[in-house]
Amino acid sequence: MAAEALLWAGLASAATGGWCWLAGRDDSRLAGQLKEYEQLRSLKELKKQQVLPRLIAVRGRVSSRHPLAGELSGQRAAIIEITEHQMTEKRAASGTGTQATTSTNGTAAGIPGWTRQSCLLRSETTETNWSLADGSGVELPIERGLPATRTLLKQAASRLMPSGQKGRDRQAEEEMGERTVGVERSERALVLGSVVTMAGVLEGTVDYPAAFQTAPRAGGQMLSLRPIYCSRKPMSEMIREAQLVADIWHFKAGLCGAVGGGLLVWAAQEHAKEQR
Repeated sequence: MAAEALLWAGLASAATGGWCWLAGRDDSRLAGQLKEYEQLRSLKELKKQQVLPRLIAVRGRVSSRHPLAGELSGQRAAIIEITEHQMTEKRAASGTGTQATTSTNGTAAGIPGWTRQSCLLRSETTETNWSLADGSGVELPIERGLPATRTLLKQAASRLMPSGQKGRDRQAEEEMGERTVGVERSERALVLGSVVTMAGVLEGTVDYPAAFQTAPRAGGQMLSLRPIYCSRKPMSEMIREAQLVADIWHFKAGLCGAVGGGLLVWAAQEHAKEQR
């Protein structure tokens, strides 16, 4: 019995080590891929003759001559995402209240309260023509930023619009154990002036002088960046963090593998004793 228990424990530990190694391999691959991008010190370097397409990484401020205006926040942005959720509350049985977020109408112990739930009604993302600028007098247009740039969006505003129900309707809903709260609208945005790092493919696209007057041009085409990796952190920090996570996973993999191997050897010894 002891040998069998040790055997299963050893196999489980070895399997965990394999899973950790696979997880670390993904982060290690990410760090390696990020290192392949040529990091530009200044956007002025793009005025030199370019071999296209080309993998580059740049850091600059979000800029646009035709920015979007946030419906809720009023902020000027390059990308705005609006979501609407229908908010409802259900009467919780006594002693429960673990789902979603409990409303502020909780009652004394033993008396049922209300739990809040949400249902997505609408999600809409709008993107304008925008670029990165670093103060060098050159701007780099961003081509087809979504969905890669979605990770750069930050919460800009949120507002709950009450349902506006009359007293009788609300009372009837409460008697049925469910009531409408209203619609919550939230806004996430990539605000102008945000400093971001973008790694992607530098390529030639159709010229658009009205939107990008100071963009680099070559061979009758405007140069633009099609982003693959985006972050608010510098490129060096992105690489360092990815490699650190990979090293942690590989350490865990080695530890689990060593423990698993030890348990399997122990299991073999115990099995040999039982056979005597």
